Amino acid sequence: MNVQLVNVSIMKKVLMSAATIVMMLAAVSCGNNAQKKAAKETEKAKTEVVKEADKAAKDAEKAAKEADKAAEKAVDQAAKDADKAATTVKDAAKDAAKEVGQAAKDAATQKAVEGINNAADAAKDAIKNK
Repeated sequence: MNVQLVNVSIMKKVLMSAATIVMMLAAVSCGNNAQKKAAKETEKAKTEVVKEADKAAKDAEKAAKEADKAAEKAVDQAAKDADKAATTVKDAAKDAAKEVGQAAKDAATQKAVEGINNAADAAKDAIKNK
């Protein structure tokens, strides 16, 4: 019976060792599976981040192009407004020059009339005094 107890004891130890090895292999396998799953999830997350970054870069590029177009329109409009203002100033200067010219003509005409009148008065006086 002693031999049987020793055999049973040895068998228990062998089975316990085998069970321990099986548990360790299962733990390693689960760990490897978890590591592989984590690697896949990490890669998926990286891919998603890259996609989002590409989308953000495209959106930023689109916004920059729209800003360039808006700036170009603003510059064109400012140039048109400046041309219009220059034309208005030029027209005002022409009108002012015309008015000054007319005023000068009127003043010269008035002086001429006064001169003629004075000459006529002087001629009359000369005739009277003769």
